Amino acid sequence: MRLDETGHSTVGLWEPAENRIVIHRGQLAGAAEYCATLLHELTHAMSGEPDNSLEFEAALTAMLGKLALRALPRG
Repeated sequence: MRLDETGHSTVGLWEPAENRIVIHRGQLAGAAEYCATLLHELTHAMSGEPDNSLEFEAALTAMLGKLALRALPRG
């Protein structure tokens, strides 16, 4: 994986120019880690917002709410 703009290694990356998400192979060791990274990067892709912004946090919260709603039993 690449280093982010602060010099830290990342476990996932949204590449808008390529229209793709790249996830570090190590994330495949656990379903929860992989899914968390995928949802994080999908939120970047859908919102266009950068990390560490209130707009990204709002978009991620909205995404989690939608997923939770789908996971609830219907009845």
